[in-house]
Amino acid sequence: MKKTVAILSALLITASLFAVVTPGSSNDFVIKAQVAGKLYHGFSLTEATTSDAVVALLEDSDGNVTKDGIDLESDAAQTIGYYNLYTTENAQAAVSFSVPPLSYTTGTDTYYVPFTLSYGTAAGNEKVSLGDGAIGTAAVATTDEPATVGETVMKTLDTSTGLRWNVLKLGVTFAGTENKSFGLPEAEGDDYYTSTIVASIVTN
Repeated sequence: MKKTVAILSALLITASLFAVVTPGSSNDFVIKAQVAGKLYHGFSLTEATTSDAVVALLEDSDGNVTKDGIDLESDAAQTIGYYNLYTTENAQAAVSFSVPPLSYTTGTDTYYVPFTLSYGTAAGNEKVSLGDGAIGTAAVATTDEPATVGETVMKTLDTSTGLRWNVLKLGVTFAGTENKSFGLPEAEGDDYYTSTIVASIVTN
């Protein structure tokens, strides 16, 4: 009798276990993850040759730098530094530069030195396009304030996704011989002819 009860109990347990699964059904285990978009941009005096190097330059930096030692009386192109862009955001990004002339005030006069800012890709991927490569015109110094010039220097391609990055090499050219003939007033010690190039980024 005990043996019969044990056999019946085993049969009931087996039947209940297999009755739970309907033939042809499936069970899903869904896992989800999110990644925050990253956007870094800014100037540097050193050249980054990889996207990781761009992040290393900018993730703990405000992207603002100062370059001195520029020769206003030279006609030769002078490299001044780099501008870096790194983005993984889904929005597209466009970068514009605003470029005022160098200026210096001494006594009651302010002197302005117009120049050409040139830019070209030093490193990056194919998901970024560039503007025409130059902003402004080198011209002889003046005491009449010239207009600030600017343009879009690069943007991510409209259909691009994922990592988009670019490093621009920046250079300046002056009407050096004409500036020398003009006779720029002395600026030494803590005095400088100064221009602040502003990089603005718009995403959409």
